[in-house]
Amino acid sequence: MKKKIFIFITLLFLASTAEAQTSSELLLTWKARNYAPPEYPGKHLATPGSILSVSAELISGGKFIDTRQSSFTWYVDGKLSQKGAGLKEISFPIQKSYGNEYTIRASARSGGKDITGTIRIPTFRPEIVLERRAPNTLRVLPYFFTIPSPESLRVSWALDDVSQKILSGAEDFLFSPVEFQGRGVRVSARAMNPARPTETREGVVRIDVR
Repeated sequence: MKKKIFIFITLLFLASTAEAQTSSELLLTWKARNYAPPEYPGKHLATPGSILSVSAELISGGKFIDTRQSSFTWYVDGKLSQKGAGLKEISFPIQKSYGNEYTIRASARSGGKDITGTIRIPTFRPEIVLERRAPNTLRVLPYFFTIPSPESLRVSWALDDVSQKILSGAEDFLFSPVEFQGRGVRVSARAMNPARPTETREGVVRIDVR
């Protein structure tokens, strides 16, 4: 009797292992096309106006499967977006404002079965960092703006809320520390993308001048 039970459990284990090895999943990944400094190592966030690309990879038995002949169907927020043979990637501009999200679902027909994957992608605002390059020199570092390079930005600088000058995002802002000696100064920068005026961010830093 014990031998029969052992054989039965062994068969169940082998069956479950075989099923796990042959199971399939559709893995979805995404990327957003926008600007970040070259040294930035992370993922570009999905910001309004950016081009969002979502890719699908079919995995079966722990291996990537050739999907060039597979039929793909894509849905964005529950609505049919695109469909076609070998269509393993879709791209579209982000039209939602920050604080929202997209729900992307894809289905691939393979081996007579429909394999489905879903991913949720949140939207964010672009950001800026004020980099101090010297005691009296700063520059804006933009992240996730829909610009080809920092030169495209227009940056309005101010000292203690008094406007100073407007520079491109690639130019350094220099100020004379003499009048702020011993008390410090509040430096603010407002970066705007002229091609998308709503794409604006402000940064502030307090600098002690000695």
